[in-house]
Amino acid sequence: MNKIRSGQLFAICFLIRIFSLLCTDIPFSAVQLGGAVLSAALQGLILLPILLTAGIEPSKPASCLFGAFFLLWGGHCFLQLWGVAAGVTFPVHNKLFGALLLTGVCLYGVQLGIHALARSASLLLPLFGVALAVLLLGAWSKAQPENLYAAAGGSLLSAAWKDLCECGWLPGAAYLCRFTPFRPRRAVYGALLAQLGATVLVSLLGIAVLGRVGAQVKFPFFTLGAFSQPFATQRADAIYVVLFTLIGTITIAVQLYLAGACIARLFPKFPYPFYAGGAGTLLVAWGMHSLGLLHSGLFGVWILLLCGILPVGQQLWEQLRKRRTA
Repeated sequence: MNKIRSGQLFAICFLIRIFSLLCTDIPFSAVQLGGAVLSAALQGLILLPILLTAGIEPSKPASCLFGAFFLLWGGHCFLQLWGVAAGVTFPVHNKLFGALLLTGVCLYGVQLGIHALARSASLLLPLFGVALAVLLLGAWSKAQPENLYAAAGGSLLSAAWKDLCECGWLPGAAYLCRFTPFRPRRAVYGALLAQLGATVLVSLLGIAVLGRVGAQVKFPFFTLGAFSQPFATQRADAIYVVLFTLIGTITIAVQLYLAGACIARLFPKFPYPFYAGGAGTLLVAWGMHSLGLLHSGLFGVWILLLCGILPVGQQLWEQLRKRRTA
């Protein structure tokens, strides 16, 4: 079953973007927050041509480009999840076994289909709401308002570009709109606004609680969670660890599914497209780690190509073809 509801599309898009927020190593600052807002405005413009071509079946060259991106983004997300697991206190003792186990879980989710993944994403939304409420409850008493007015250096445009490079949900939304027959525009734009709201809230809490300490830590979200403990007898870190692991697994599984769907589109007779997508993602992750391309700005170029240039060109080509046949 390939069809998903608009609410499920919203959940998938929202969680893929939130995963990047949880993994970020960019310190919370006024420049980072301003860059996120500017990036959200740019994403709103990018979404216009995506939604214009939502019902058009992508051509084989377009499917090739999409498939390459999903392999790259899947490898990127895999390295992000593994980097956080190594940098934060996660119960991982054997890295190879952990990587194989994670891959197996993701491939199992892919075999269940996009509908099952979408339902899982919908179930994760309340958990994220609980984690956000716990974070807000703990950070409220530890926030220092004067940190919000501290001067922060850096370029706003550079911050916006870095944020856009972490928006791998946009090509996924462009491809998943084909599986959402009703109201995909409302779901995608709703996800964009919800992501912006969550980013603004977490960033403001991070600035107010961490202050200058935020610039000295590797993963500011988890540091914020460690500083913001609302319970006197029980640490809340387990909530963030479980949430992060589940969201990361869903994010990677969706990329594997989309890569496999592109492979199936390009090679209809190939019997194992999703296993090929999983193997390709692991190879891409290994290659990116070896070459040090985890934070490559090329992702921004890919996003602009797939979500801006390609849909506009596809729409123009369809209009030209209709005029020729009229």
